[in-house]
Amino acid sequence: MNLYKEIDEINTTDDNYGLIIGNFDGLHLGHVEHLERFKKNCLELKVKPLLLTLKPHPLIYFQGPKANILINSRIRKIELLAKHGIDSIIELPFDKELQTHTAQRFIENYILKINNLKFIHLGHDFKLGSGKENATQVLEDLLKNKEIKIFKTAPFRINNKTCSSSQIRECLQQGDIAFANKMLGYLYLVRGRVIKGKGIGKAQVVATANLEIQENLLIPKKGVYFTQTTLRGKEYKSITNIGSRPTLGFNNDISVETHLIDFNDDIYDEVIGVEFITRLRDEIKFDSLESLKEQIKKDIRLREVYED
Repeated sequence: MNLYKEIDEINTTDDNYGLIIGNFDGLHLGHVEHLERFKKNCLELKVKPLLLTLKPHPLIYFQGPKANILINSRIRKIELLAKHGIDSIIELPFDKELQTHTAQRFIENYILKINNLKFIHLGHDFKLGSGKENATQVLEDLLKNKEIKIFKTAPFRINNKTCSSSQIRECLQQGDIAFANKMLGYLYLVRGRVIKGKGIGKAQVVATANLEIQENLLIPKKGVYFTQTTLRGKEYKSITNIGSRPTLGFNNDISVETHLIDFNDDIYDEVIGVEFITRLRDEIKFDSLESLKEQIKKDIRLREVYED
């Protein structure tokens, strides 16, 4: 993967480029359709694919560094882009100066500064600039006297809904994992290091891996989920609780705790990946630890027979 911070960094070669622009948070089926058409055009025109994106995501810039809005971490997004054949990315630093750019200024200062640019591939909702302008017309006007082609992609729909990152965020926040996964084309993933918790679950209820939540990652709605967990290259059926563990007396901080079925090793400080399959139920405050333990046993039995 070739990662660049400035346009000038890619202008040191004689390569010809096709350009695609966007944040690609989630890299959902609509993005995949967009990328496949883009790569086909690159192949036909014999140019290299280049992606222009922003870092950090503008939503993080405006909402603050603790905003939990990302469907995928930056590293995960780069992994997925590489999987789909994108190996050259310009990550422009999104800062106070850049966020004031109009669409025209952004196009002139960045896009048109790329040497040997042969075409630009636009999504159906292509917007740029401080006011989120519909930038297609602006771009077409600026390219009138240049030999740079424009290709456009129609919206990608599932169940009559436009597949989008904002739609997926809404589904995750509502606990609709099934439809979020349908739009993503893969299971929603939370990856992180296993950290020490209070130790009460292991001692009195059931052993769980307490996950260190990745910065800015969107955590689904509170509740109990059927999941599958990858550890040391192997997959395990698992149950994951997102919530504040009210039965144990913790009512503030949100935790992500996963019980791996048929696994009992110490995995502190190891990195695991938890993929969400379906939401089983709300988080419940039980009258006693014994009631909680019995419900978890029922949840585990259901997970053991659930077909992923």
